[in-house]
Amino acid sequence: MFKSHKPGSGHRTFGVKKGEKLPRTFLQEVVDTPIGKVAHNPTLVGKRSIKVTKLVKSRANGLLNAIRVTSRRK
Repeated sequence: MFKSHKPGSGHRTFGVKKGEKLPRTFLQEVVDTPIGKVAHNPTLVGKRSIKVTKLVKSRANGLLNAIRVTSRRK
């Protein structure tokens, strides 16, 4: 996922401003939703809903994994 990743692509995909953190609950909601369905954002940050595609799902999964790895190191 990160080989073709450009800085800010995750924020643009989920509609979050660059200075804000991506909400983990929204990313988990996207990962749990089947491809082709609509995932609704339970937080107030970012887009209210997003159609889940293979790209969106892989980005959300990669970002969640990155968040989990960096939080363990602290």
